[in-house]
Amino acid sequence: MKPRGGRRGVRLALAGAIAGVLVVGCVRHPGLPANSTADFAAKGSLTAEDAISALATTRLGLDAEALGRTTQRYLEVLVSDQEDGLEGTVGSFEAVAPPTTASRVLRERLTSVLGDAQDDLAAVRIALDDGRTDEAVAMRADLGQDEARLETFVIP
Repeated sequence: MKPRGGRRGVRLALAGAIAGVLVVGCVRHPGLPANSTADFAAKGSLTAEDAISALATTRLGLDAEALGRTTQRYLEVLVSDQEDGLEGTVGSFEAVAPPTTASRVLRERLTSVLGDAQDDLAAVRIALDDGRTDEAVAMRADLGQDEARLETFVIP
Protein backbone atom coordinates (compact mmCIF):
# COMPACT_ATOMS: atom_id res chain seq x y z
CA MET A 1 0.00 0.00 0.00
CA LYS A 2 1.36 3.41 -1.02
CA PRO A 3 1.44 6.31 1.43
CA ARG A 4 -1.02 9.09 0.67
CA GLY A 5 0.26 12.06 -1.21
CA GLY A 6 3.45 10.39 -2.38
CA ARG A 7 5.94 12.58 -4.15
CA ARG A 8 3.37 15.29 -4.76
CA GLY A 9 2.83 15.67 -1.00
CA VAL A 10 6.57 15.89 -0.37
CA ARG A 11 6.92 18.51 -3.09
CA LEU A 12 4.08 20.58 -1.66
CA ALA A 13 5.56 20.41 1.83
CA LEU A 14 8.98 21.39 0.51
CA ALA A 15 7.53 24.28 -1.50
CA GLY A 16 5.67 25.49 1.59
CA ALA A 17 8.82 25.35 3.69
CA ILE A 18 10.81 27.27 1.09
CA ALA A 19 8.07 29.92 0.80
CA GLY A 20 8.05 30.26 4.58
CA VAL A 21 11.81 30.78 4.69
CA LEU A 22 11.61 33.38 1.92
CA VAL A 23 8.84 35.31 3.70
CA VAL A 24 10.67 35.23 7.04
CA GLY A 25 13.87 36.32 5.31
CA CYS A 26 12.15 39.50 4.10
CA VAL A 27 11.19 40.61 7.61
CA ARG A 28 13.37 43.24 9.30
CA HIS A 29 14.44 41.67 12.55
CA PRO A 30 16.26 43.83 15.11
CA GLY A 31 18.91 41.16 15.71
CA LEU A 32 19.90 40.58 12.10
CA PRO A 33 22.74 42.45 10.39
CA ALA A 34 22.01 45.82 8.81
CA ASN A 35 23.26 46.27 5.25
CA SER A 36 22.39 49.93 4.81
CA THR A 37 21.64 53.09 6.73
CA ALA A 38 17.93 52.49 6.09
CA ASP A 39 18.14 48.96 7.55
CA PHE A 40 19.97 50.26 10.60
CA ALA A 41 17.46 53.09 11.06
CA ALA A 42 14.64 50.53 10.88
CA LYS A 43 16.33 48.48 13.60
CA GLY A 44 16.74 51.64 15.65
CA SER A 45 13.06 52.39 15.18
CA LEU A 46 12.03 48.93 16.40
CA THR A 47 14.36 49.29 19.36
CA ALA A 48 12.92 52.70 20.25
CA GLU A 49 9.38 51.30 20.01
CA ASP A 50 10.25 48.44 22.37
CA ALA A 51 11.87 50.85 24.81
CA ILE A 52 8.84 53.15 24.69
CA SER A 53 6.63 50.16 25.47
CA ALA A 54 8.71 49.26 28.54
CA LEU A 55 8.62 52.85 29.80
CA ALA A 56 4.89 53.25 29.12
CA THR A 57 4.10 49.99 30.91
CA THR A 58 6.10 51.19 33.91
CA ARG A 59 4.29 54.53 33.88
CA LEU A 60 0.93 52.75 33.82
CA GLY A 61 1.97 50.75 36.86
CA LEU A 62 3.05 53.94 38.62
CA ASP A 63 -0.25 55.58 37.64
CA ALA A 64 -2.09 52.67 39.24
CA GLU A 65 0.04 53.06 42.36
CA ALA A 66 -0.75 56.79 42.50
CA LEU A 67 -4.45 55.86 42.51
CA GLY A 68 -3.93 53.19 45.16
CA ARG A 69 -4.94 50.41 42.76
CA THR A 70 -1.95 48.09 42.93
CA THR A 71 0.25 46.39 45.47
CA GLN A 72 3.87 47.19 46.20
CA ARG A 73 4.95 43.66 45.25
CA TYR A 74 3.11 43.73 41.92
CA LEU A 75 4.67 47.08 41.06
CA GLU A 76 8.17 45.87 41.98
CA VAL A 77 7.80 42.81 39.73
CA LEU A 78 6.32 44.87 36.88
CA VAL A 79 9.17 47.40 36.98
CA SER A 80 11.82 44.69 37.30
CA ASP A 81 10.37 42.84 34.30
CA GLN A 82 10.34 46.03 32.21
CA GLU A 83 13.91 46.81 33.21
CA ASP A 84 15.03 43.31 32.20
CA GLY A 85 13.18 43.59 28.88
CA LEU A 86 14.72 46.96 28.15
CA GLU A 87 18.17 45.60 28.90
CA GLY A 88 17.61 42.81 26.36
CA THR A 89 16.29 45.25 23.77
CA VAL A 90 19.29 47.55 24.17
CA GLY A 91 21.71 44.62 24.06
CA SER A 92 20.21 43.34 20.82
CA PHE A 93 20.49 46.75 19.19
CA GLU A 94 24.04 47.31 20.39
CA ALA A 95 25.05 43.95 18.90
CA VAL A 96 24.21 45.15 15.39
CA ALA A 97 27.20 46.71 13.62
CA PRO A 98 26.36 50.05 12.00
CA PRO A 99 27.25 49.76 8.28
CA THR A 100 27.77 53.44 7.50
CA THR A 101 28.97 56.68 9.07
CA ALA A 102 25.38 57.91 9.29
CA SER A 103 24.46 54.66 11.06
CA ARG A 104 27.26 55.17 13.58
CA VAL A 105 25.94 58.65 14.37
CA LEU A 106 22.42 57.26 14.77
CA ARG A 107 23.74 54.48 17.04
CA GLU A 108 25.51 57.01 19.27
CA ARG A 109 22.43 59.19 19.58
CA LEU A 110 20.02 56.33 20.20
CA THR A 111 22.21 54.44 22.67
CA SER A 112 22.61 57.66 24.66
CA VAL A 113 18.84 58.07 24.97
CA LEU A 114 18.40 54.35 25.70
CA GLY A 115 21.03 54.65 28.44
CA ASP A 116 19.10 57.51 30.03
CA ALA A 117 15.91 55.44 29.87
CA GLN A 118 17.68 52.49 31.50
CA ASP A 119 19.03 54.76 34.24
CA ASP A 120 15.59 56.23 34.93
CA LEU A 121 13.95 52.80 35.00
CA ALA A 122 16.65 51.57 37.39
CA ALA A 123 16.06 54.61 39.60
CA VAL A 124 12.36 53.72 39.80
CA ARG A 125 13.18 50.12 40.71
CA ILE A 126 15.69 51.18 43.35
CA ALA A 127 13.22 53.65 44.89
CA LEU A 128 10.59 50.90 45.06
CA ASP A 129 13.07 48.43 46.55
CA ASP A 130 13.94 51.02 49.22
CA GLY A 131 10.27 51.57 50.05
CA ARG A 132 10.29 55.08 48.57
CA THR A 133 7.12 54.53 46.56
CA ASP A 134 6.15 58.22 46.43
CA GLU A 135 9.54 59.04 44.95
CA ALA A 136 9.11 56.29 42.34
CA VAL A 137 5.65 57.61 41.42
CA ALA A 138 7.13 61.10 41.03
CA MET A 139 9.55 59.73 38.41
CA ARG A 140 6.71 59.23 35.92
CA ALA A 141 7.60 62.57 34.32
CA ASP A 142 11.19 61.42 33.72
CA LEU A 143 9.93 58.26 32.03
CA GLY A 144 7.59 60.35 29.89
CA GLN A 145 10.48 62.56 28.80
CA ASP A 146 12.46 59.45 27.86
CA GLU A 147 9.51 58.24 25.80
CA ALA A 148 9.29 61.58 23.99
CA ARG A 149 13.00 61.51 23.17
CA LEU A 150 12.72 57.92 21.90
CA GLU A 151 9.75 58.85 19.70
CA THR A 152 12.12 60.91 17.56
CA PHE A 153 13.78 57.66 16.44
CA VAL A 154 10.52 55.92 15.43
CA ILE A 155 9.95 55.70 11.71
CA PRO A 156 6.23 56.15 10.94
